[in-house]
Amino acid sequence: MPFTAFSPTQFVALNEEIAALVRAGVPLEQGLADVGREERGGLAWAAQQLSERLKQGESLPAAVESVGLQWPVAYRAVLAAGLASGSLPETLEAINRQAAAAAALRRQLRLASVYPLAVIMLAWVLGGMILLLFIPRLEAWYAGSPAPGNFGWFQFIRSSPALWIWTGPVLLVLAALLVAGWPGRWLFRRGTGGMLRFPGLRGPGLKFEWATFADLLALLLEHNVPAPDSLRLAADSCSVPELRQLASHTAERIERGEPADPTVRPSGSRVPPALYGILRRGISTQREPARLRQLAGEWREQAARQAMLLVSLIVPGLAAVAAGLVVLLYALSVFLPLTRLWDDLMHYPL
Repeated sequence: MPFTAFSPTQFVALNEEIAALVRAGVPLEQGLADVGREERGGLAWAAQQLSERLKQGESLPAAVESVGLQWPVAYRAVLAAGLASGSLPETLEAINRQAAAAAALRRQLRLASVYPLAVIMLAWVLGGMILLLFIPRLEAWYAGSPAPGNFGWFQFIRSSPALWIWTGPVLLVLAALLVAGWPGRWLFRRGTGGMLRFPGLRGPGLKFEWATFADLLALLLEHNVPAPDSLRLAADSCSVPELRQLASHTAERIERGEPADPTVRPSGSRVPPALYGILRRGISTQREPARLRQLAGEWREQAARQAMLLVSLIVPGLAAVAAGLVVLLYALSVFLPLTRLWDDLMHYPL
């Protein structure tokens, strides 16, 4: 049975197995077959499928592509880069470090969202109790009062459940998906480029993409892969079109032996100035890998802080709005009819 839903934990375990086999000098097709017999679940199935395709003569990136699992989108490109540089174990370890950091960030985001979602659900329940239990009794009391008036507010409230009752099931589904880690699994498969689809997460998503590109480019350059090939392989792992285009242009310029590109970085480009400067110079010094790694670390930390800040502002903000609406509903249900009753009593003939 195919295990197309490949979890991040299984992905990390498979990378560790492949790195250990390469370091030990064990042929991957044989070593992965042994892993498939010893392990269970998705990891065993993936190892067996990769082993069979490697025995058929496919390369590791091609085997990964043909297995059909829900790998991260840039995984094949990263494997190709690791093979080209002769540093596949180091490349896989770098992938696992990034996966572990991303998993830690996802856990923090999930924990930061659970309490506000619980507050929103509680507000929904209390609002429902006010609308369905408290307000009908209040309306009946006012209807039998000495000075009954036309309380249109109660009539509006009676017709309002159709406007809000659906929010409860939606919140339950969102909470279940959050607890199950579905957003994290989606981002695992889509890569950090998946964050670019959401307006609020585009900033952190871009920084994660820059960090991945810079890390991979530094690894390739450190293992003496020619700069044009390093740029193309790193670009294949990136989801930012402007950065891919710039890397390809730089690779072509280096191959033609052209000098540094004097072109000014276009306004609004999604390429950071520091990375643009390195690429514009054409990877001209031996210090570029260290600089790239430094930049990658800075961008990754900035992205994590921005993502946490967004979640810590948006989700509690929604909880505050939901709680405020319940308080407003209660206040209007009590004090608005009460002031109307007082006004009627003032004009009620004694």
